[in-house]
Amino acid sequence: MKPRRSPGGMPYILLSAVLWSSFPVLTLVALKSVPVFTAAALTTLCSTLFFLILLIWKPQKQRPSKSCIRDIAFACITIGVGYYAFVYVGISLTTPGNAAIVGLMEIFFSYLFISVIGRHEPFVKSHVLGAVLMVTGILFVLIPSAHVFRSGDFILLVGSMIPPLGNLAMQRARKEVSAAYIMFFRSLTATVALGILALLFEGLPAPHALWSAFPAILFGGFLLMGLSKILWIEAIHRLPITQTISVASIQPLFTMLFAFILLGDAPEWMQLLSLPPIMAGMYLLTKKPVIVPDILVDV
Repeated sequence: MKPRRSPGGMPYILLSAVLWSSFPVLTLVALKSVPVFTAAALTTLCSTLFFLILLIWKPQKQRPSKSCIRDIAFACITIGVGYYAFVYVGISLTTPGNAAIVGLMEIFFSYLFISVIGRHEPFVKSHVLGAVLMVTGILFVLIPSAHVFRSGDFILLVGSMIPPLGNLAMQRARKEVSAAYIMFFRSLTATVALGILALLFEGLPAPHALWSAFPAILFGGFLLMGLSKILWIEAIHRLPITQTISVASIQPLFTMLFAFILLGDAPEWMQLLSLPPIMAGMYLLTKKPVIVPDILVDV
């Protein structure tokens, strides 16, 4: 079957990136009032309610196959539990700007696991060069401050190895079921797992602390872990995962802007120096339309 151009993938990922870029900032706002696993569990609980509303409004009609259920379960465990645990702990131990920039190592691991090892997506020279430029941008932040390397940066670096495989599973599952269906079970799994960790290690938070963190948790659950993740799944449904991850590298620019506005945290000059190679890399990855098989195109 002759391939055709994927419609509308780029707007999905760009809007998702802008929304998700505020995640480190809002997480730090919530962590001023409640502990890390409590904040994570409550945020994923809000996102679970968001996806439940979507499923009630537009139910999933097609019954998923066994392979689709396995893919959803794998995504639930890897991203819903593992990745979010690393992310919340990591953000609590570093700055919003560093969190956003170190998270870009997901680009490198996506190419390594998906294109190099798994060979699920073909090599494109401009995409490889774009990824190299983006990793170079990350080094501007990490190498000069190696002597004061924050533990949160290391935790986020390890966590960035997790999403590529989970994204592949979600991409396969999206061929059979809706994004809301996938995200409901992923968020529900995360809520249960993170809630258990919160009860075991942190106990129940005080009512006044919950009320103080409520706006950040509600916004994070409905718009960041809710709407932005729907946009994300729709993007990887239409575009190669490696390209989608790379386009999302625009996030640090907006994260530093949100950190300055909401927290008064001015960007460091080395963080600013990291942005030009990141922007150049994004240009290389998006200057040509992507051709994908019919099976990846929403109909």
